[in-house]
Amino acid sequence: TYQLGKVETEPMEDIPGVERGRPRVWVDVVLILVGLGLLWGGSVLLVDASVKIARTLGVSELAIALTIVAGGTSAPELITSTVAAVRKKTDIAVGNILGSNVFNIFGILGTTSLIFEQRVNGQVLKFDGPVMLLASLALIPIIATGNRISRREGVLMLLAYLAYLVLLFTVVPGWFGPATPETAA
Repeated sequence: TYQLGKVETEPMEDIPGVERGRPRVWVDVVLILVGLGLLWGGSVLLVDASVKIARTLGVSELAIALTIVAGGTSAPELITSTVAAVRKKTDIAVGNILGSNVFNIFGILGTTSLIFEQRVNGQVLKFDGPVMLLASLALIPIIATGNRISRREGVLMLLAYLAYLVLLFTVVPGWFGPATPETAA
């Protein structure tokens, strides 16, 4: 607030989430580094376990990546968006999901391609990519109708995802067969 040209500020102890005392940046840096190390270790375990599951069940690694791995890596986004929605911060909820998808496609795929050339399975080009494109296009009229996503539309989106999963594990393997280097585009 302003008072005759002066800015009044709230005492630090009155602001939620701000602690009194000196900031200890080195503690935050150590916590970030530990968190990154745990994230890296968890990623290695997630990928290794997913590959073992895929091979044991005779399911393609791509199908496991599109379901288990994608679900595991999207869990923080789901929690963040759910908390934002409960707090009625819908811009954060929608922005988190859309921003994450754009970042996953351009940032993560671009970075991993710099490290090692990525081979794209034919199924991605002929089935999963078009499904992703249709899902993105379907979002446009849903958002445009009153600038909100209703519960009914949310149920429709969940049902569409379940239909995708059913197709992915029942019909699609017959179309593309097991994933081999020969079936990659």
